[in-house]
Amino acid sequence: MKTLILATPRSGSHAYASLWPIDYSEVMNIEDLLLPRLEHNGKIDYNVCSDDFLHALNTFDFQRAYDLRPVMQIQHFVLTFDSSLIKTKTKQYPDKETFLNEHKNRWLKIKDRQDWTIKLIEYQGVPESIIFDMIKCSDNTVALKRKDLKAQALSLCVTNMTQNWHNSTESIKLDYDLFKRSLESIMQNNNWVDKFNVDTIYYEDLDLSKSKIKKNKNKIDYDEQKLNKIYVETINS
Repeated sequence: MKTLILATPRSGSHAYASLWPIDYSEVMNIEDLLLPRLEHNGKIDYNVCSDDFLHALNTFDFQRAYDLRPVMQIQHFVLTFDSSLIKTKTKQYPDKETFLNEHKNRWLKIKDRQDWTIKLIEYQGVPESIIFDMIKCSDNTVALKRKDLKAQALSLCVTNMTQNWHNSTESIKLDYDLFKRSLESIMQNNNWVDKFNVDTIYYEDLDLSKSKIKKNKNKIDYDEQKLNKIYVETINS
């Protein structure tokens, strides 16, 4: 079975993908090749990332992002996939040509395999030509969303604050400006998956009980009235 999941952020996509055989979740996330992480906790070291570098990544200007990549320091590593498509650490950046061709090269390693599951989210910057080829090759392609956009944006906001995507139990004081930007991002991502015109499934309808990936259980300190006001204003803008 060849399964393609076009997901929105914080829609349970990692847990859902893990239920399918031969899960290559995040395999098309090439920005991990340029984002230095700290050895002691695995979190991205944003202190060494310039605003111009992050903007280039966010706008999929990968050539400029490579040129602006942070200096790799002794406490850093980046994430790559080895020849068997197993995620692994490395202390070296790829050369520029390799990096710029990485989406294509990873897809070609997977394309003709009998079974695969790939999860795509807009931030990965996968070229549409590759996405449409994936759809053509897939036996099962779905768009994965959430019905509750407020809860989805709240989840995205908190994960951006903590850099803990799963199994987290931190106590957080909410950043309302980041919540608004997170909601805007969710709305944009919904538009992105819609343009591929595939069947939609929803997080709220999934049975993820057999997944080893568990949802976060953070304690979030926020004013519900203020949050609702931001939500309504943003949705209606």
